[in-house]
This record gives sequence, C-alpha cells and structure tokens, in this order.
Amino acid sequence: TDPAHRGQRLAQHILQAVIDEGVAKGHKRMLISCAVGNDAALHSYKKVGFELLGTGHSEECLAGLGSSGYHVLQKSVM
Repeated sequence: TDPAHRGQRLAQHILQAVIDEGVAKGHKRMLISCAVGNDAALHSYKKVGFELLGTGHSEECLAGLGSSGYHVLQKSVM
C-alpha cells in the first residue's frame, strides 16, 4: 500500500472483496502467499482470517524477490 494511504485498512477491504467473490462462486478454501519479511502483508492476511500453513525457502525467492522464502496461508470458509 502506498505510504500516503497506509492505516486505512485498504488492503483488508480489497482482500475481503476477493474473499466474498470467492465465497459467492462456491470456493471453500483460499490460498495466498507472501515473501518472508513482508510483515505488512502477513499481518493483513491474518486480519481477514488467513492462517499460516507454513514457510518455504528457495533460491528462486532469493533471486526473484530478494527474500529467503515465502509464507503460505489459507482461509477456509463454510
């Protein structure tokens, strides 16, 4: 999120809109990931109900993202 717009919960509103659309289409499980070290994204995902499944590490992440790995999170809806 652009620094000028942080603190307005814009990321959570966008995530919730995507979750709502997925639920409307009948999806029961959603997955999302972010780079290790992207604590703002991790926090936003958890705020809308995603739970951490695990963390992976790869050379591709280090080369492509400048991170040692990635977090994978899921949200189950009924």
